[in-house]
Amino acid sequence: MTRRTTIDPLDESLAFYAERYEVSGTWLLVPGKKLPVLGDPTNRHCRFCGERPPVATFRKLAHAIPQSLGNNSLFSAYECDECNALFGRTIENDFANWSMPMRTFARIRGKNGVPTLKSEAAGWRIEYDDDKNSFNIDHREGDPVFAVDPDIKQITLRLKRDPYTPIEVLKAFVKMGLSLMPESEIEYFSECIAWIREADNSNGFIRNLSVIYTVAPGAMPNDKITTRVLRRRAEYSNIPYLYFVLIYGNEMFQVMLPSPTHDQALNELEDETAGWKPTQGRGEPITSKAASDEILKFFLTKVRGR
Repeated sequence: MTRRTTIDPLDESLAFYAERYEVSGTWLLVPGKKLPVLGDPTNRHCRFCGERPPVATFRKLAHAIPQSLGNNSLFSAYECDECNALFGRTIENDFANWSMPMRTFARIRGKNGVPTLKSEAAGWRIEYDDDKNSFNIDHREGDPVFAVDPDIKQITLRLKRDPYTPIEVLKAFVKMGLSLMPESEIEYFSECIAWIREADNSNGFIRNLSVIYTVAPGAMPNDKITTRVLRRRAEYSNIPYLYFVLIYGNEMFQVMLPSPTHDQALNELEDETAGWKPTQGRGEPITSKAASDEILKFFLTKVRGR
């Protein structure tokens, strides 16, 4: 009699990464615990523009992970004030607008607490009540912002985000990874750094970039952030060289950090998703040779919980 062995998808995924990747760095961010500052505060050098003092100043605290996600623990010494301001008014602002609905319902506390969702024009407001540990939803009579299906006990919310540009959101994810990667890797990502700084989003630099998005069901901590940088082992070449992993609330994002130097083999593949697996839970690899905006449109609108 033949016995069939069932392989657990999570075990298979963990084995896939253990064989092909090593952890270059990992950080657990928790409230009230400051982590060592990334970089050397006594030898300032901005890794995003290349400037040093006195041309560049470093007076502001540069969050390695956006404060909107609740990061008050991890900062870098290699992001100058000018780059900090540039990212704050561009890609990180887009990221904050795009992620706000998820952060609200996950009760992620940013600089000003759990964000409130509202539309003055449409007359609705969704606000978290700390004392009651619940949400208050106000809306105009006859024009609700939600629909209730009593048969399956489900509420569907119809929300509109504040303005954002999808490709700028991806740049924000990549910028987080660039902030965390070791200094020894930076020389291989000069094109990537130039890309996140430029205002022209027609650059096709990220045509083959992959993002894996995972939703973990159930109650999850809303005050912790886990982040990692994974580096491909030397014996492999046809998988991404570096991955940035970000976990907060119920969501996990695994983002390829593109390096033309180390990812040349990927351009020769027919299907870049072949063999790629999420590092935990259930996720979907998302990539394409289509235009970069279409990749992001697909990625940023495909939200599925299981």
